[in-house]
Amino acid sequence: MSLTTRLWTLITLCLWNIPWLVIAAIGIVTFFRNKAAPRAPLIVQILGAVSVFAVAVLRWLVLWILDATNAPYTIYSDTGTIFNFLGFLTMLIFAIGYGWEKLPKRKNLPGFPVR
Repeated sequence: MSLTTRLWTLITLCLWNIPWLVIAAIGIVTFFRNKAAPRAPLIVQILGAVSVFAVAVLRWLVLWILDATNAPYTIYSDTGTIFNFLGFLTMLIFAIGYGWEKLPKRKNLPGFPVR
């Protein structure tokens, strides 16, 4: 792949994943401005959003190196599988933080007697 094609794929990748950086930036601003906001779930969300972007850029870099070294197809395939799984984990981390923050803090859940 030519250098210009690779650079355009990097630009497209960054544009496609910029919402995750915006989400992380909003989380950081909320973390410092709103002291009443729950801290731990917000940190998990920020780490999840940043890691989604980081995994995408790392995947691009690793595939670029594999392309430059003319690696066999099986290595490409295995690398794609690994990064797909890492992408899933980073989205899961973000979703856990989001759900943790939005989960209602109720003591008397229906169906469970309080003693």
